Amino acid sequence: MKKLIKKIKVKLSIYKSRSEIAFRLLKRKNPGITDRKVVFDISEKNEFGRYLVNLIHCFLISNYQVSLILRKSLFEQFGHHWKIICDHQNIKLAFSNSKDSDGIKFTNNMNESGLVNSVHIKPDLFQKNGYEKTSFRFPPLMHPSKYALQNFKTAETIRKVDIQKNRFKLVFAGSLNENHYQDIYWDGVLMPSRVRLVNALEHHFPDEFFMPTTFEEFKNIDQSPICIVNRKFFSLNVTEYFTFFKESHFVFCPPGIRQPFCHNVIEAMYCKAIPLLEYGDRLSPKLIDEVNCIAYSNEQEFLTKVEKILRYPLNDINKMKSSVKEYYLHNLMPTSVI
Repeated sequence: MKKLIKKIKVKLSIYKSRSEIAFRLLKRKNPGITDRKVVFDISEKNEFGRYLVNLIHCFLISNYQVSLILRKSLFEQFGHHWKIICDHQNIKLAFSNSKDSDGIKFTNNMNESGLVNSVHIKPDLFQKNGYEKTSFRFPPLMHPSKYALQNFKTAETIRKVDIQKNRFKLVFAGSLNENHYQDIYWDGVLMPSRVRLVNALEHHFPDEFFMPTTFEEFKNIDQSPICIVNRKFFSLNVTEYFTFFKESHFVFCPPGIRQPFCHNVIEAMYCKAIPLLEYGDRLSPKLIDEVNCIAYSNEQEFLTKVEKILRYPLNDINKMKSSVKEYYLHNLMPTSVI
């Protein structure tokens, strides 16, 4: 991280007042850079920093100039997701040790007295309490690595290509580390982990279930109703990952480590694949069972829905895919998020 700070030192400005920093950043105009500007004033590290990175990506992809104000010591604590955005031509960084700010503030307007019409941003996607009228939550988006400039260009190319053949009915790709992904309780309700549900799939659908142990085995499979790519054996790059989702009608989107949401639901819908998930009613607007998702509430219902997925008529699948596409374009596309 220290090397990163040294690399981007030309972008840094140090003033005594955070307000002065923000004002100068918004007033500054670089040749060839967009006139649309926003400022994020970040005073504390939060557990869900990757969601803030994603929100910043939405503005960058939509051709905004983004200014970040934060303490240098705080910047050094941030993880690798921040490196993705720091080299972007439309990013400006400024460090300040003053404490005339609280939490995370966001605005596209200010004067010499400070931020104008700023709002506080809350990182927890499903937190019920503590939201003021001037606050909004981070939107659920893909994994930050998918928005890296070249990765997103690759993903956009794949998204627009029509797949001639669907090799799979239901797929999943990701970690199945049982130490990380365990059953969680949310609002007093048990949410079975991805590990438990994948094991249930293998047990109840032995003839349809396929988990390749090598990349060659994965590439050579002609067709399989259920295909699970376990990152323990091999990983997929951006092209392979999104192509995998495009080649399937449905994608299993289990809960994350600490909360119901996981990035793969957005990545599935990005590819017009129908998500199979427990938490569709927690998104905003809510996903609707058998309209733009397949919903389950426990392990038994999960298995029942998978059995139905394997027998779904193609006409019904295509109708749901169209609804998934509309949902993504109106609620999850970076330009629609901002």
